[in-house]
Amino acid sequence: MTYFLFGSLRHLPLLAAVLGREVFGPLTPAELEGARPVYAGPSGPATLAPDAATRTEGVLLDGVTETEADRLHYFAAVHGCRPETRQVAGASVTVFMADVPGDARPFLFAGWQAAWAPLWVLAAEEVMAQYGRWPGEGFGAHRLKAVHTRAAALLRAPDRPRPSRFDLDRDIAVKARHLPYLNFFSLAEIDLRYRQFDGSMGPEMNRAALRVGDAAIVLPYDPVRDCVLLIQQFRAAPYVAGDTDPWIWEAPAGLVDPGETPQQAAFREAQEEAHIRLSRLEPVTQAYSSTGSSTEFAHIFVGIADLAGAGVVAGVEAEGEDICSEVISFDQFQADLQTGRFVNLQLVTAGLWLALNRERLRGTG
Repeated sequence: MTYFLFGSLRHLPLLAAVLGREVFGPLTPAELEGARPVYAGPSGPATLAPDAATRTEGVLLDGVTETEADRLHYFAAVHGCRPETRQVAGASVTVFMADVPGDARPFLFAGWQAAWAPLWVLAAEEVMAQYGRWPGEGFGAHRLKAVHTRAAALLRAPDRPRPSRFDLDRDIAVKARHLPYLNFFSLAEIDLRYRQFDGSMGPEMNRAALRVGDAAIVLPYDPVRDCVLLIQQFRAAPYVAGDTDPWIWEAPAGLVDPGETPQQAAFREAQEEAHIRLSRLEPVTQAYSSTGSSTEFAHIFVGIADLAGAGVVAGVEAEGEDICSEVISFDQFQADLQTGRFVNLQLVTAGLWLALNRERLRGTG
């Protein structure tokens, strides 16, 4: 079977991740007549829209094993694509097609490579780790979005370097990596050795981390009225932990989407979860939520806003969110901080920062 690859799979590192082996290129170039490539999603995949006056450039892939072909079809199905037979240079080839959206944007391979290729390669490694566990059609859009969110966080991680006495290549030796669970979160297990403080390499150990992504947290503050906005929602983790009140008070927060900055995510989450518009952000800190268990890296802000009339029930219905927001005076907020009413660490962190910077911010709305 010969495949005509015209979209993201033309990128050899991505193709290698999907096939499970190195791909030695270049592949044979080819053109398909009567169609133009367009985006079927925000960052892909590509699909073909009919256009009699256009030729689509691509490459031919043949000589794949039965397992490699099955991996290709699995990856395509995960992304909502189906195999179709087309003619290229008088021969029948298989192409992977998705439905053409009404607002389809032109797919330019070079532009996609520059903007999205590194993310898709990382995401493919996580997607293909689930190959054989369920059919591609059952992977689900919610899982795929979460995979891309985690991949985007991995790409942002090198942008926060800190001085270190250790060297990752020299001081950590990984024997095996496992991904036993994948859903909204994923669980990563690693068998590894690492450098001890006495200079020796320690014994091989198994360690695990809950893979999440980057989060943006914003505490809305009205410096004119001297009040803050809090949200309350049911949280499964406190419930599983045995907490008797798993409806937790928090600041608006959410994961940073691929292609989005933490600042953009903070503005978006304030609108989605509390229906308020922030005028500006005050950075509080950036830190891991829990270095002992989770990869989540939190970007915490205080957001300046006019909170007159704020306080609604909101949330994104498609994400199952049911969120109540409430505006309280800063004095009441500070009293609740001191009595331990709030059990969300990011909210407490933002609140303590606001207590230190409140006088500077007052009257600046």
